[in-house]
Amino acid sequence: MIHKFRLKTRKAVIHHGSPHDECVFFKLTFWGASSFKSGQNKVFLRADISEQIEVRLSDKKRPSMEGKCVPTEADKRHKSHLNATQVRQHVSCQECGKRRVVYCRHRLSAEQSRQIMTLQDSVSFTCGSSLFPESHPLHDEIFVREGLNCQTDIETTYYSAVTQKFQPICFFCGDPNILGNEEEPLATLKTQYSTVRPICRGCLESGKEPAVRNALKMKKKKEMNCQTFWKF
Repeated sequence: MIHKFRLKTRKAVIHHGSPHDECVFFKLTFWGASSFKSGQNKVFLRADISEQIEVRLSDKKRPSMEGKCVPTEADKRHKSHLNATQVRQHVSCQECGKRRVVYCRHRLSAEQSRQIMTLQDSVSFTCGSSLFPESHPLHDEIFVREGLNCQTDIETTYYSAVTQKFQPICFFCGDPNILGNEEEPLATLKTQYSTVRPICRGCLESGKEPAVRNALKMKKKKEMNCQTFWKF
């Protein structure tokens, strides 16, 4: 792709002092841009650079605005331990209130559990930060997933933890006031998927759909059509 630009200069009079000072400023505009795709030449219309800057600086595609988890170096280092079998506790973000899973290679001692509770009471933990500061002896022993942000959904390991059984909360916002399994659309979805994440009424009414996975094969096609009607 070839881009061509031209630089236009204009003079402006600034009324500060006498005689008037002249200031030359620049306005960058697209002269034209051409690209070749499938044998066709696309010519882009001239546009003010401010419009281009506005698009480029938009926050909409930032991972943190989309709720994506962007693994940090610490997350990569702890990758083999960020799983359901090594879930020990959870801590809450002081900004969004969402619960974030605490991982450890081994079962927590009473003293370690106490330190986590003390940290939660005395330190403002927020999504994206480490659980303990780097100078703390437990920094690389007990940790959270640091690539999360306040827009990120609740971790799936919160629900699938092997060593802990946590209170069900909304997958999107963390609200403990969730819809019952007998309420729609959860009741129907549970007949179609093996996993249906909890959702609160507020998120449902805002347009979010319950997160699901592992579609059921309609009970093996009604048990192979009743074993081909008992083989006649």
